[in-house]
Amino acid sequence: MNMVIVSISLGVVFTGFMFAAFFAMLGFLRKQIRDEITVSQDQFLKLARQQFEIEQGNAVKEF
Repeated sequence: MNMVIVSISLGVVFTGFMFAAFFAMLGFLRKQIRDEITVSQDQFLKLARQQFEIEQGNAVKEF
């Protein structure tokens, strides 16, 4: 009987550790994705700003 209780207890502890590891990895991946989105947005805004400045320069030259 004691072995059954020990086995169940170890199973519960192991399951708890697996959930903790899963949520830790999930949090890490979510942070990585947010960081990547921020970098992508910054790159997009930089390119859009450059394109705007080029087009603005071309419009000034036409006048």
